[in-house]
Amino acid sequence: GAFQWLAGHLLSRGTGPRALAVILVLLPFFCSMAVTNDVALITFAPFALLLLDQMDCRAAAVPLLVLQTIAANLGSMATPVGNPQNLYLYGAYGLSAGDFFPVVLPLAGISLACLTAAALPVLPRDLQIPPVHPQPLRQPGKLALYGALFLLCLLTVFRILPYGLLTVLVLGTLAAVEPALLRKLDVSLLCTFICFFVVSGNLGRLPAVHGFLQSLLERSTLLTGVLTSQIISNVPAAVLLSGFTDNWRELLLGVDIGGLGTPVASLASLITLKLYLRSPGARPARYLAVFTAWNAALLAVLLSGAHFCCYEEGILPRVPARVKRVLHLVVTYLVVLAELFLFGWAPRPTFGIVLAATGIFLAAYAALWLAFYVYYRAQKELLNERLERYKNA
Repeated sequence: GAFQWLAGHLLSRGTGPRALAVILVLLPFFCSMAVTNDVALITFAPFALLLLDQMDCRAAAVPLLVLQTIAANLGSMATPVGNPQNLYLYGAYGLSAGDFFPVVLPLAGISLACLTAAALPVLPRDLQIPPVHPQPLRQPGKLALYGALFLLCLLTVFRILPYGLLTVLVLGTLAAVEPALLRKLDVSLLCTFICFFVVSGNLGRLPAVHGFLQSLLERSTLLTGVLTSQIISNVPAAVLLSGFTDNWRELLLGVDIGGLGTPVASLASLITLKLYLRSPGARPARYLAVFTAWNAALLAVLLSGAHFCCYEEGILPRVPARVKRVLHLVVTYLVVLAELFLFGWAPRPTFGIVLAATGIFLAAYAALWLAFYVYYRAQKELLNERLERYKNA
């Protein structure tokens, strides 16, 4: 009940419809960083449906659940323990916190800004919000104990404590305090992950598969990670592709961003879909249409951001640099224009609004490129000066 307690306290302060929508979307975003995207959705998606029923606003269920799903998937990429693929790659490549966080935090920040803007128009402005009374914590002592064990687990992830000793400590504590939890252990899920390793290892030994994946990764590790995730989900994609490349940065971003797209791209997305299909009055076609539209839009934004931040040597290595700049401008413009109306910032796409938005976008885009140009020109001159000093020393 810790997360319900947190949600109750956040919602008991008389928030309006827009603030309520932002809170409901960002709760799984931030909580998934600590308890994984699956647990965040299992906790907050039913809570959101219950709250919508109380407000008689079931029409907002589809966009709200879709945004919660995206928020959990994108928020989880910000920490090594946020999702299984991060934890696996963090250990497989022997990463440190200094290696990991500079790669993922910029895109997590972009995701936070996009999700906040997307959540604002989800609920009607004139919606009457019933008072929410926070529930007291039922077992604060047990919560403190589990919190301490969680912090120790984090120390193990960051290689401060030995995992063998902590495994014995956690299992012993659970056996003494709450043995029923051990009987609920999902052994089939553990066997599934073991099978992922076995299958990926066997696939890597097949010459045809090895050559095919190697050629794809040489062209673009980022895009290969994204596309593979759409077919076999991002956790198996991380396990499979990690055996073929040393470019962990692009692979990490590829499988994290690749959680967007199809419902199977991230298995956490299936949790929300299954929950919605069980609710009364479910409309699967509408859910899948909204899910696909939002995932495609944010996937384009984050892919553009990953390329813009130079996480790899060009997503389209054989395309001339000038063409890449034009493509970046066009894609960014189309995404921003779509967000203008999808997020509710403009009521309808009239010619005047589109023209004004185009002018503002071009001015902001030019200012951003100019700022980058001035900054990197200054850095170039500084590096040249240091190089001359080094030569003359």
